[in-house]
Order: sequence, then C-alpha cells, then structure tokens
Amino acid sequence: MDHAFLYQHTMRSEWGYGAMTESHEDRTTFKFDDGVVRTIKHGHLHLMVRVELDEPENSEVRKRISRPTKTAASAKAAAAKKRVAKPKVASTPISVGSSEQA
Repeated sequence: MDHAFLYQHTMRSEWGYGAMTESHEDRTTFKFDDGVVRTIKHGHLHLMVRVELDEPENSEVRKRISRPTKTAASAKAAAAKKRVAKPKVASTPISVGSSEQA
C-alpha cells in the first residue's frame, strides 16, 4: 500500500475514500473523508481497494480528508444524535365529537 493513493473499504462505502496515514507491523491507519481515522489490522487489508478518481473529485476528497479529525467514537455518537424516534401512532381512532349532549 502506498501513501500517495486513495483507498476505499469494500464493505463500508459510507466511510468514503481514505488516505493511508501510518503503517505498522500489524495494522495500517487511514483517514477517511468522513473525517474519521480508522486503523485496519493487516488481516483485513484485503477489504481496502485502491481507487483512482478524476482530478476535480480527487482534490475535493483530499480537502475533506485534510479537515480536522474525528474519532470513531465521536462519529458514532453524532450518528446516534441524528436518529430521530418515530412518533407512536394511536392504535384506536380518536373520536372528534361526543354523542352526549350537556
């Protein structure tokens, strides 16, 4: 793997594209354009594929990657905040008028 290329995880397309930031004996770290830094163990590197983008898109992705970093935990917390609970729907109809006279 090379630092100059962009990569994408084959099972996690929602992460976007990533650039390799570090490589160690047993793991490689990528910063993805969703702003999160993720470390992939070498046993799972086969899930990362190199991608080649046209120049305008390549520049945009690299700009997003260069933004401040989020941790995976903060990204999960932000995603949880975005989830909105659906309102419960009444199971029985609500009557608008009353049949009794006062």
